[in-house]
Formats: sequence, C-alpha cells, structure tokens
Amino acid sequence: MLWLSSSWIKLVCGSMFCYTATCCQMLVKSRSFGVLAPLSVRLEATHVQLKGRLHLGLLLGPEPPGIKGIYYSFTHPPDLDIAVRPLGMPLPPGLSRLTGALRGVLSNIINKRIVEPERRFFDLHQMYLDKHIAR
Repeated sequence: MLWLSSSWIKLVCGSMFCYTATCCQMLVKSRSFGVLAPLSVRLEATHVQLKGRLHLGLLLGPEPPGIKGIYYSFTHPPDLDIAVRPLGMPLPPGLSRLTGALRGVLSNIINKRIVEPERRFFDLHQMYLDKHIAR
C-alpha cells in the first residue's frame, strides 16, 4: 500500500531480509547452574533472516537529499531465523538449545523496539549533513 501527502510517503509492504555470510560475532555468557561453572562461548552468526510486514514512512523535506528521515516498524512481530556456529565450526548437537535461546532474546529485543506501536527513526538529513556539508 502507498499513501501520499505533501510531507509524507507511507508504504506498507511484505519484507524479507536475508544475510548468509558471517555478519557478526557475539560472546554469549551463561550463569552458573548448581555445580556447573559459568560458560562463555564466542559465536558467529552465519545466517540471519527477518521476515514480516514492514511500515516505512518517508518524511519529505525541501533540502537535499529530499527526505528528512525514515520511520520504520513492523505491524506484527517478524519471523526471525538465525544460524550460529562457535568459532567457525559447526554447532555441536548438544548446543542447539543455545540457538533457540539466542533467537528468543533477539526476538524480544526486536519486538520491544520496532514492532507497532514502537517505531525507529533513521535521520537521513543529518547523515547527509555529516557526510557532505561537514567536509
């Protein structure tokens, strides 16, 4: 869907973001459980997929680049799929729960920050000023 006004362009669309290379490294730490000592594992995300219905609001402006900023949010919690491996090796079968736990933590963060009624704002005009005017 597309809505136009003199100061806004609003888009609602299905979206899928998929990244299939090593995109980030994380250090995951657990608490101690009874006689087990705390565990620390360095993981790298090798596949990240985010799929859902996305709202985009382009705030228009008279100055370059013509768009002041972009508001973005999901209408409902998006589907998140992530694959991780410790230090570049395949994930041992016993640690597959770790992937599920990590997916749960990341889903909670996404749901709290960019699912309606919460929105994020990307200030495109300020980025333009910082990059082109500050020189």
